[in-house]
Amino acid sequence: MSHRAERSFRHGPEAAAGERFRLGRVLDEGVLQLGRTTWELFARLRPGRDDVPPLAGVPPAARMNAVPKLVFSRGTPDVSAWTNSRLPKGGVVDAVRAERRDVVVTGSLAVVAALRRRAWPTSTGC
Repeated sequence: MSHRAERSFRHGPEAAAGERFRLGRVLDEGVLQLGRTTWELFARLRPGRDDVPPLAGVPPAARMNAVPKLVFSRGTPDVSAWTNSRLPKGGVVDAVRAERRDVVVTGSLAVVAALRRRAWPTSTGC
C-alpha cells in the first residue's frame, strides 16, 4: 500500500487531500506538466473555481491559474482557454530536460509513462 493510501486509510481522506497544498512553493515557482485529457478536465474546473478556502491568503484557483502549464498532446488543441497554458515544441522528455523550474505532473498517465520509458527503460516499478 502506498504511503498516501495508507495515510488516507488511517486518517481519513482529508489527510491525503490536504497534502496537495504542500505544493505551494512549486506552484509559485514551478511548472505543471499535463496531458491533454487532464488539461481539458482542469481547464473546465479550475479557472473560475472560488469555493475552496484560501491557503496563505491566496485562493487555490488563483494559484493554479498563475502557474505555467505545459500541455502535451498528439494533436494541436487550442490551449487558450486556461491562462498560462502552452504546447511545448518537442516531446515530453525534452521539455522536462529544458525546464529550469520544478516540474509537477498531475494525472496524465500517458505523460508519466513517456517519462518513465525514457528515464527508467528497464524499470519494473517507480
